Amino acid sequence: MKKKDIPIKLVWKQDELKKFWAFMTERYNIWYRRFVLGKKYPWTEDTVLRRFKFCNVFRQLDAGSQYVTDKILSSDGDMESIVYNVMLYRLFNIPYTYELLGGFNQVGKMKRYNGLADRLVDAKNKGHKLFNDAYLTAPGNDLNGRIKAVGYLEGIYKVQFLPDRRVLHRLACSTSMFDAWMLVQSCRFFGPFISYQVVLDLMWKFDWPDKDSFVYVGPGAKSAMDGFLQASKLIKLEAASVDTGRRYIDRVYDAAMPELTAISRVGLVKAKFGWDR
Repeated sequence: MKKKDIPIKLVWKQDELKKFWAFMTERYNIWYRRFVLGKKYPWTEDTVLRRFKFCNVFRQLDAGSQYVTDKILSSDGDMESIVYNVMLYRLFNIPYTYELLGGFNQVGKMKRYNGLADRLVDAKNKGHKLFNDAYLTAPGNDLNGRIKAVGYLEGIYKVQFLPDRRVLHRLACSTSMFDAWMLVQSCRFFGPFISYQVVLDLMWKFDWPDKDSFVYVGPGAKSAMDGFLQASKLIKLEAASVDTGRRYIDRVYDAAMPELTAISRVGLVKAKFGWDR
């Protein structure tokens, strides 16, 4: 049997799924009450959701994704520069650091590396947070004693110039989300997960035919999804198994669609942010 023909049967823990959809619905309702209805805190009676921060149900509702849309994707820069700036932002994943490095940079016209490195060191010494905690980044063991942010800056800075700039050109001309994802990973410090965040942003600028089907199932998502499956029926997937992971997430999505539709406020998110799957 070929790998692409592997049958996948999902047997759900229905009680756990009900709890999950209840959580998802209430998390979305918090956003709705706060930003659409304009209500004041508290926006929920759920003590856990009051006390802790959780990602929005839809990615485009997160402040970071809205920042990318407003400051980068909506710019009038050329496509190579848009791609570069999305990569620059997602590497640190925080507006403060992105703006410290000059904000939107035309490829090849970024300020001198040494001056930017000094800015990062100074900010770090003053206690400023240079990375977002939303996801883990590589520790940078080969940075020769420099702070992590400076090593990351060196890696992304070089992408502007030949021979690395060829990657930007190929990304700007990419014809599939999967190909773009693989290309981003060819750049230093861009692993599968961060690269996936980059292409999730870029898909709003590209008419990739696989943008509604390609997905990278990260280890965190994989672990959580397995928690909703009967132990005897768990699908053994490697996080980087793209083909199998795609079919896995498709089945999760198909099962989720009725609930997602129910909490989408009759297309509110789609109308406001262009969300469609």
